[in-house]
This record gives sequence, C-alpha cells and structure tokens, in this order.
Amino acid sequence: MQQADAWGTRDPQLYHAIGVIAWSKSYRNPPADVEKHRQIIELGIKALEKALQIQGNKPSMESLSYINLLWREKVKVEIDPFKQQDYIKVADGYRNRAIELRRQAKQGPAASPSPTAAAQGQQGG
Repeated sequence: MQQADAWGTRDPQLYHAIGVIAWSKSYRNPPADVEKHRQIIELGIKALEKALQIQGNKPSMESLSYINLLWREKVKVEIDPFKQQDYIKVADGYRNRAIELRRQAKQGPAASPSPTAAAQGQQGG
C-alpha cells in the first residue's frame, strides 16, 4: 500500500485488491502471531477505506462488503468484549450500506432520485 500511495495513484481498484488480499490472508491463512494478524487486518481496512474515499459518492458494493468482513476479522483478534461489540457495529454499518446499494441496483436508476430532484422535493416545488 505504501508503494501505491507513493505513486499517487487514484485507482480505487488497486486499493480494493490490497484489501481483498488482506482479507483472504486473514481469513484463510492467518499468521499465528496475533500482532501480525492484526497488522494484516489494519492494512486491509486502510486500503479499502482509501478505495472508498477515491470512489467518493459512488462506493462499490464489493469494497463495502470486504471492509465489513475485515472488521469481523478484527473481532477475532480483539480480547476486549466492548471493543468487539464496537467493531461489529462498524461492520454492520458497512454491510448495511452494501445491502442498500444492491437493493438500489436491482431497482435500477429510478430507485434513487437525482440530487436535483431530491433538492426540489425538499424545497416543496
């Protein structure tokens, strides 16, 4: 991820790929060292957050889904039950956003009003 940042890339797919690889490593073949496991998870979360930042107001459902999964992985390496609950809430937020995007995609472009239409509706006209 440091190289991607150094290159100054604005390609969200690169950061998405880093996040997916981090999730895959964490889920399928986690290191025995909890601290290394935690670092992999954090790298993935940071990469996916960067991808979402670049995507702006059009986040990908896949990025949201993988960041949700990484937050759930983070629960596995946390011993504090209060932090675990906080992480689950964060994961649920990303999951719910991904579900909402999927719902909107199934309904088509008419499902989400344009910003202009939404603004006109708020102005009463």
